[in-house]
Amino acid sequence: CVCDRIIFPQNNLAITSIDIQSVEPVDQHTRDALQKSVQLAIEITTNSQEAAAQHEASRREQ
Repeated sequence: CVCDRIIFPQNNLAITSIDIQSVEPVDQHTRDALQKSVQLAIEITTNSQEAAAQHEASRREQ
């Protein structure tokens, strides 16, 4: 649940906010698969942008 705060009754510790710096998978296989997925996404985006630029350049030449 999304709460305003969490209170631990044992010592009345109240947590009101957290700041997550990063999240990384613990499992090496998952980490590798995620890295490969990110690299593929970057390649696809780059190839798409290059193709669009080439198409625009050839269109302007005509």
